[in-house]
Amino acid sequence: MSEENKRIVNRIYDEAISSGLYDVINELAAPNFKSHGLPMPVNGPEEFRNSIETFRAAFPDLYMLVEEQIADGDRVTNQGYITGTHRAEYLGVPASGEQIKVNVISIWRFEEGKLAEIWLQLDNLSLMQQIGAVSA
Repeated sequence: MSEENKRIVNRIYDEAISSGLYDVINELAAPNFKSHGLPMPVNGPEEFRNSIETFRAAFPDLYMLVEEQIADGDRVTNQGYITGTHRAEYLGVPASGEQIKVNVISIWRFEEGKLAEIWLQLDNLSLMQQIGAVSA
């Protein structure tokens, strides 16, 4: 099951986050999906989709690169980074045109073959520095 769980997480990264193919979320996320650590609370697949759409609206060329992935039981842990270009407002910060590269660690939990929860650690300070919202 661990390899299948990795495949599901990678589909979220490749299809929804990096390519904007949001319908995959309804296929892969459990109805009770929730997140911990995103800039906004997420409960359910629709709010998960909205959070990704909002982030991709600000960074339309968003890309997730996984450098390390470990699966064990009902969890998949990833370490990597996101890249993109700040092309529209994000959390009140107007588009800067700046390129970002931000470290990300995530832990995904599965229930009955579906994504049930994510714990996300995104380096928000670095992100805000890179788009000019705060000084280094």
